[in-house]
Amino acid sequence: MNRREFNKLFLSAFAASAGGLLLPAASHNLFADVPQTDRRLVNVMLEGGADFRFVFVPAPDYDPTYVEQFWSARAALYAAGDYADYASMYDSEYITVTDSESGFSFGIHKSCDWLAQQFTIGNVAIISNVVGSKNRRHDHSQLIVNAGDVTTGRIDTERDGWGGRLAETISGQSNVAALTEAVSLFCSGTNSAARLEHVFHAINLRDMSLPQVNQGEDIASNRNALIRSLAAYYHARGIEIESEKTAGWPYRQFFKHHSFLDTFGGDIEDALSLAPLPALLQNLNLNNDKFTQQCQNLYDSFFISDKVNSRVFSFDYRDWDHHAALEEKITLNLTDVFSLSGGLAAVMSEMASNIPTAFQGTVYLFGSDFGRQLAANGSSGTDHGTASYSIIIGPAVNGGIRGDMFPLAEALPDLSDGAGRTPFEIPGTDIVGETSLERVLAKVCDWVSPGSGELVCPNAASGPLEAGVDLNSLFG
Repeated sequence: MNRREFNKLFLSAFAASAGGLLLPAASHNLFADVPQTDRRLVNVMLEGGADFRFVFVPAPDYDPTYVEQFWSARAALYAAGDYADYASMYDSEYITVTDSESGFSFGIHKSCDWLAQQFTIGNVAIISNVVGSKNRRHDHSQLIVNAGDVTTGRIDTERDGWGGRLAETISGQSNVAALTEAVSLFCSGTNSAARLEHVFHAINLRDMSLPQVNQGEDIASNRNALIRSLAAYYHARGIEIESEKTAGWPYRQFFKHHSFLDTFGGDIEDALSLAPLPALLQNLNLNNDKFTQQCQNLYDSFFISDKVNSRVFSFDYRDWDHHAALEEKITLNLTDVFSLSGGLAAVMSEMASNIPTAFQGTVYLFGSDFGRQLAANGSSGTDHGTASYSIIIGPAVNGGIRGDMFPLAEALPDLSDGAGRTPFEIPGTDIVGETSLERVLAKVCDWVSPGSGELVCPNAASGPLEAGVDLNSLFG
């Protein structure tokens, strides 16, 4: 009996043990009757409060009053003296795109040229004025967004997330694949006794198995001796524990996880050894190494989807809290995420070539803690706000704009302001939230797993929806 066969027998002996982070359990599925598809969601959390009003700006020929107010409020984001007026800044910094349905034109920052390309193709839906959290606190807002529930309490960290709930609507013991360094609340399931029972956590899919004896060095070296000793102990002692210890003995998890890593991790590495990463992904050189790894993990996850068994994927990209020097800092982040040289452009390109079914059946949803305030602060940055934009990308998306991207009311006198100032002139003013985040999430869930939206986001139907906005048309 070889090592892999032995460990598979050992793993089966522990199949009845409590589930753990790396080995999801098989029994808990509250929504088993939901119809199934083969669609996938990649949820990309931009932690810190991304300023999408920097990404999307009005074209110079938009309403002149609005453009004047917009430039007056936000010119400080750019280096002093670089631009004489809004038109010159726009021509240098932005790419003009046009919504094919409405004919509305606007600018997308040049660091997001892949996003602009995908919008022009029709693969990007932008939902304006979306609001989840209104409290401007990073910790609480992230809980709300990851939970997909605006009623989430400030310290409600032990609850379920909307990604975990979505996975539970999918039959076949589907997991949430957390391809991030840490597992976020987004992945947590509804079983309060085992929130992570349907979570597959893979920081690096190509380095999951336990160390093996290195045949290229002295067999008696300290490293090789330690590897052999630990393997022998866990194998032999695991069999003894099965008969000696009760099912509730807490240290069973150590032996269970050892066997899982040795068996399942080895199987994954064996499968991926036959499929080297495409050069475009192998040579990916982003500003954020952790995002590079997530993109590589995502491609590998799709390539060996029969082993990963996930249709909900968790991504993150941190450091979007740009209170100062916003243009310099956010441009680096945007380049990683939304440029033609960025990670997701590379993943989608290789998927289209090598895994076309997965390419066609995957959407990417981008969210953040909250939006930013309308006007720049005194440090060439923007401070915490509330409403923002939701972005959905994928071949299955019916692209275009939903909602008013640049409400004219922002440049008109606020009747509640005694000085008659406009929102752009009133310190601390936010984008007005018109559409509930939960409504957007529910529609995404319905696309992934038909009929799941009201189960995953039960408050969605009662949440606000901007007048004239139809979210039913988000997907083809």
